[in-house]
Amino acid sequence: MSKFDHTGGHVTPVITPDTQITYDLLLDEIARRAKTWAWWHEDAGDQLTVNFTTHGPMEFDTSHKDVADWMADAHKDGWTIEPFSCLVLETLAEMTGATTALDIGTHYGFISQFMLRMPQMTRVDGIEMNPFAADVVAANHAKNPGLEPDTRYHMHVAGLSDSTALDQTVWYEGMRLAFEKHGRWNEGKLDILSLRDLMDRIGHVPDLIKIDIEGWEGRLVDDLNHILDHHRPAVLLELHWDEIVERHGHSRREIMMAFLSRGYRCGRLQWHQKMPKAGFMQEVTLENLDEMLANKNHAMFALF
Repeated sequence: MSKFDHTGGHVTPVITPDTQITYDLLLDEIARRAKTWAWWHEDAGDQLTVNFTTHGPMEFDTSHKDVADWMADAHKDGWTIEPFSCLVLETLAEMTGATTALDIGTHYGFISQFMLRMPQMTRVDGIEMNPFAADVVAANHAKNPGLEPDTRYHMHVAGLSDSTALDQTVWYEGMRLAFEKHGRWNEGKLDILSLRDLMDRIGHVPDLIKIDIEGWEGRLVDDLNHILDHHRPAVLLELHWDEIVERHGHSRREIMMAFLSRGYRCGRLQWHQKMPKAGFMQEVTLENLDEMLANKNHAMFALF
């Protein structure tokens, strides 16, 4: 059983070879932290500051309207789209002793910034397929002293170009991306790194991985099956609906089985809502997987 030293608002795990982080242990720790977990925003026109009780401040460049609109919508009235994910990530990282992390689908860099503020993190890598979003990440990091690229943070851009091995045409406008023709949006093709290529590029398999790639997780199954045979990173995965995932060759069930068949423990987060007072997650097992996937809405899963 893990032991915890509760100091300074953080939990320092004492990890031993026989440590078994159970689903109930993770859920209990999330519930304990949630009692004092809080965040607040300071809007200064072209800059938004996000503060947490345990981390912060996090500065964001909102001089571009797309970014300002997104931030205003994502963080209004106590919504927990990113903040609750951060609570789960922080708990996972500290309970598993994670010191390296990978943010796949960095978007505007909220999760990457948060992970960089975990004192134990020695390196965070981010990957983004939208070049405008990648520029936004760079602008946001420039607002935060000590988070300069190529120190502890490394950005990889999958990129839009004239050709790609996957021959995937997309339409994009600002931070938005679509896989079907969309009005007067720009047309381009994606250069997508495979998961194994990405691991080769960064030189290691990170301890903690966040995946939010708008259905492209269907492309990860084969690489996951290879990587998880040799490594056991903790993962926060946004799983999209079947129609989007299956266009990339695999089902939501196959993605989840890559983890559950290898003994991963799993919880489905309650999210897109104000911070719940209870019922933060629902346990997902081999026995109830089909029931959990019967709901066609996309959802976030903690896997460890």
